[in-house]
Amino acid sequence: MDDGYGRSLVIDSPGLKYLRIIDHPLGNNISIQNMPCLLSAVVFRTHVKDKFLTSLSSVTCLNLANIKVACCSTINFSRLRKFQLYPSSSEHCWMETLVLLLHSAPKLKALIINTAFDGRHGEVPLSWNQPSSVPGCLLSRLDNFEWIDFGGSREEKQFVAYILENSKCLKTVGISLKYSKNNEEKKKIMEDLESMYRVSASSQLLLRS
Repeated sequence: MDDGYGRSLVIDSPGLKYLRIIDHPLGNNISIQNMPCLLSAVVFRTHVKDKFLTSLSSVTCLNLANIKVACCSTINFSRLRKFQLYPSSSEHCWMETLVLLLHSAPKLKALIINTAFDGRHGEVPLSWNQPSSVPGCLLSRLDNFEWIDFGGSREEKQFVAYILENSKCLKTVGISLKYSKNNEEKKKIMEDLESMYRVSASSQLLLRS
């Protein structure tokens, strides 16, 4: 492979367990092969193709930042237990495609969303259309859900409501509000969150302003 500068990254390591790629300059010139033992992967602000992401399908812990969720929505993450997402600011429908990913992660127990660095600042509207089906991990596995820098938009609230009303095994729900919200806005958002129905009666809602 050649990125125009004669540089590329090729990884062929069957014993590799942990992978971390941060701000890689090679764009699509990344090839990962033969990594059946990979347990944990962190991919941050790297332009990659679906084939690259498919090579991460064996992980149990995955952290994606500024990667379009749509690129992962058809991958079978059969072993994934923990997923942390920093949504891409250019993907307005990331919540909808995230649900598609959850359908492919039947063993997921922890889901963390962090929108602190999405660069959206309320300028790009989000999209949320409630799906007709519920991922299996929500019905039988997910016990920890966290959203860092929650903005409180109508679509964000609808997504959280969807998680709460369908996650039967939830134990902990942590929501941290955006610092930019004033006290009155934070109070209203917290009241809305507290009033949401939770199918898991034993779940604990932790709100941080």
